[in-house]
Amino acid sequence: MNPSLNLAFIDFETTGFSPRKGDRIVEAAVITTDCNGNILSQFETLVNPLREVTGTEIHQLTAEMLGQAPGFSEIADDLLFHLKDKIIIGHNLSFDLKFLEAELERHYKRQFLFQGMCTLQLSKYLFPTLPVRRLEALCEFLDVELGNAHCAFSDCQATVSLFSRMLSLANGQPDFVWDRIIAEPCSLDFDPYPRGIFINRNQALEKSSFKKSQLRDFIKRLPSDPTKEVSELQYLNLLDEVLADRLLTDAELESLKDMILVEGFAQNQVKSIHEDYLRKLCRIYWIDHDLSQAEYMDLKVVSEMLGIEEQILDAIILEEEIKSKAEQLSDPPERGFEMLIDKTICFTGALNATLNGAPIDRSFAQKNSNRTRNGD
Repeated sequence: MNPSLNLAFIDFETTGFSPRKGDRIVEAAVITTDCNGNILSQFETLVNPLREVTGTEIHQLTAEMLGQAPGFSEIADDLLFHLKDKIIIGHNLSFDLKFLEAELERHYKRQFLFQGMCTLQLSKYLFPTLPVRRLEALCEFLDVELGNAHCAFSDCQATVSLFSRMLSLANGQPDFVWDRIIAEPCSLDFDPYPRGIFINRNQALEKSSFKKSQLRDFIKRLPSDPTKEVSELQYLNLLDEVLADRLLTDAELESLKDMILVEGFAQNQVKSIHEDYLRKLCRIYWIDHDLSQAEYMDLKVVSEMLGIEEQILDAIILEEEIKSKAEQLSDPPERGFEMLIDKTICFTGALNATLNGAPIDRSFAQKNSNRTRNGD
């Protein structure tokens, strides 16, 4: 490799696998180095996808965390500033580049085409018999530390170390031909102007924890025992609205606090309503007698937003699991959609369903759920 060239290692976390189907970047990281591996610059930020957040069970990023982050248009120039005139390197680079190109095209209204060097492809030349080439597997194989898998910056750091290790191995092979994998540096016909807008995971978690603690602390300051009967329906309707996008804004937090005060709720009443709300959501998730990782993550997010302690969440999940298993033993195996007739169907979280290969939206699902309720 040309020793005068600098390198830009990239990694993105996304809502899914296809930008053509509407998936977006939710976290970006770039680490630039010289050819000797000396770090020149680092950039990382969460990115607000401006759409429903999916893939939380993989990247551990929630709507609340991403709601505080800049949109891609606000960080586009920062990314390009770090990439310009450098060879782009990534693991499974084609995945990252298709998202980067789609996001840049959306922002700049012009086409971008990038090339680079891929550590996954490089591993095929160096270790042709290796059965698994995921980043985690290669790091383990080459004894490279991988801190937090599916965190863009951690994956980026691991790729820097991985490439350095593979570079040494390749240079030790006299028959290795660099021309097979070398790429041209990233060339741009304009100078990007970085804006310096970013927020990393820890910063987002601190902000989210502070907001959640505000509601929790507010509830703790309420009178312990109720002084009157209160109507829960209006508050439950507000909870549905506030929790719909799994993002608690300052305005929504204030609206919850205002209603609690106006209606005269006591501490025990609010806690009871919140736990019942979480229990019903948990019951819905156990209706198929299985709790997926995505469903568990959603329950965790909701419990945190409602100020419910983790041990209470665990107890609710266990309680509903026991009920679900008991129902499963008593249900005839042929029971299907008829069990939903005359039942209220609640849609929560991301809707990723398809019908005959075509994606369906929430309004279509709600319309057809009414037909189910009527036994059509």
